[in-house]
Amino acid sequence: MRCRKSEKSIKKKQQCGYIIRDEKVLTGENYKNGLVVIKPENTKVSKGENVFRYYSNNESNLTNQIEDLDAEIQKALDGQTEVYSADIQVLDKQIQDYLDKILQTNDIDDIAEYKNLISDILIKKAKIAGELSPAGSYISSLIEKRRKYEEELNNGQEYIKTDISGVVSYRIDGLEEILTPNSFENINKKLLESYNLKTGQMISASKEAGKIINNFECYITVFLDSEEAKNSKVGDNVTLRLSDSSEISASIEYKKEQDDRKPNVNI
Repeated sequence: MRCRKSEKSIKKKQQCGYIIRDEKVLTGENYKNGLVVIKPENTKVSKGENVFRYYSNNESNLTNQIEDLDAEIQKALDGQTEVYSADIQVLDKQIQDYLDKILQTNDIDDIAEYKNLISDILIKKAKIAGELSPAGSYISSLIEKRRKYEEELNNGQEYIKTDISGVVSYRIDGLEEILTPNSFENINKKLLESYNLKTGQMISASKEAGKIINNFECYITVFLDSEEAKNSKVGDNVTLRLSDSSEISASIEYKKEQDDRKPNVNI
């Protein structure tokens, strides 16, 4: 980041800053199982929404068993030659529409959602067909077996909701509870340099937790030695010039002189 005072004519100087934001880490009891993303990176969420969930302890096995039963149900339906109700035809059309959508997209999340919808429609179709076909009792037993597996699967899943609104991220750096707008008094140059943070540094997405970022407020900590910085006061209006050369208005919220006489300015 680069910053400059906007109200005085001074020599412009590039200056990197440390971004400080309100960030709340979300985690649950089953974090070791790994998480399934519900709200992707950078998605805006409202209070009370599900952000992600954890895999259940036996999810892979239960999912495979459900898929096997779906195949059995479909095979049983294919073996029926009776003419079913108009409802069956409507469901067949819905299944075909979702199959077409799967062929038209490469988005993994969309494909997973379409497959789930097809599975739900298949069960509706099987229930109707089971009532009308000679093999109805067999199809009904498959549906009941599938229901029990699905119930066990759903009961073992832990969903994580957010109690605040903001933007979702899964890039956890461990500093979310340390570098906060409430910790300005404790932030100094030596502390920040000890974290060895790099410009443009990428943090890998976590498989155990997510976080919600306050997207309405953002602070930048800079260490300046110019006369302008030394003479600045809390409440002064400033302009921040970002790395893409765009400019935004801001104000000085906190200022503290460091041991090396360079003031720590929080904007």
